[in-house]
Amino acid sequence: MTQSLSNPAFDLRNDPWGRLTFIDAAGQQHAEVSVVRAFPITDPMHMVAIISATGHELLLVPDLAELPVAQRSVLEQELARREFLPVIRRIVQVSGRIEPCEWEVETDRGPRKFVLSAYEDVHRLANHRALVFDGEGIRYLIPDVRELDPASRSHLERYL
Repeated sequence: MTQSLSNPAFDLRNDPWGRLTFIDAAGQQHAEVSVVRAFPITDPMHMVAIISATGHELLLVPDLAELPVAQRSVLEQELARREFLPVIRRIVQVSGRIEPCEWEVETDRGPRKFVLSAYEDVHRLANHRALVFDGEGIRYLIPDVRELDPASRSHLERYL
C-alpha cells in the first residue's frame, strides 16, 4: 500500500553499495528501491514515486519542496544518478530519410552519434520542446526547437 505524506515519517539511506533503502513510518526497511518521476520533463518537482524492488509503489511525493532537506537531498541525488537526459544543441547530420538512420548531434555533454530506429521516436512537446529516443532508449531533450540553427531545424522538422 502506498504511504501518503500526511504522515511523512520515513527515511532514505544508501547502503554500502550505493543502493537506496526506504524505511517506512512503521520502521520496515525496503532495500534496493527506485525513485521515479511521473513527469520528468514537464513537471520534474512533483509526483515522485519511491518504488520497491518488486515494482510496488511505497510512497508518492506530491511535491519535493514539502520534504525535509535531508530526504529531499537524497531523493534529488538518486534522481540525478538515475536520469540521463542530454540536451541537443545542434543536429550536425542525419544519415538518410528512411529509418533506421544515424544522427550526429552536439549535446551539452559533447558530441554523440546514435541510431534513430523509427519516425515515432521523435516527439513534439509543449512549449516548443522536443524529445528524441535513440535506438538504445536514451532520451535527448531539445528545450526549444526555435533556438536551433536553421540546418538543425530542417533535420528535425521532417520528424515533427
